[in-house]
Amino acid sequence: MLILYSLLGSMLMGSVFLLALPFIATRSVLSNYFLLSALFVILFSLSFYFMNDDQAAIKQWLVRGEKHYRLQQEVDRLGGFAGIVNQIKKKLAVNPDDADGWFILGKLYLANQDYLEAKEALGKAHKLRPDDLQIKHFYDVASSTL
Repeated sequence: MLILYSLLGSMLMGSVFLLALPFIATRSVLSNYFLLSALFVILFSLSFYFMNDDQAAIKQWLVRGEKHYRLQQEVDRLGGFAGIVNQIKKKLAVNPDDADGWFILGKLYLANQDYLEAKEALGKAHKLRPDDLQIKHFYDVASSTL
């Protein structure tokens, strides 16, 4: 957490310096006022943040970011979207009565906006488990988009 704050602080100071650079180079009368204003804004922002910070929200944001990063690494390891679809198809070739596999495949196709393939896969899942409301819902979504 300290590294994040240090990085953000150094980025803020660097941006203020870059904004002040033209004023310093021209030795304008406004440069002193600009630097004082920038310093005031930085101090005000930091004091406002430390008085009102929400550590739980920041930690939650960092954890979600880490989970997303790990998920992205796993997707890349499996060969991206096409690799995942191929692996599911291989498993379904061995076990074509796997309603969960067809359901996952159908949702992947829906996410990729391949509605014809999604309808076909979700239709197979729906035939295998006709009472499953979640499968029926996604099948209806895929059917209505065609």
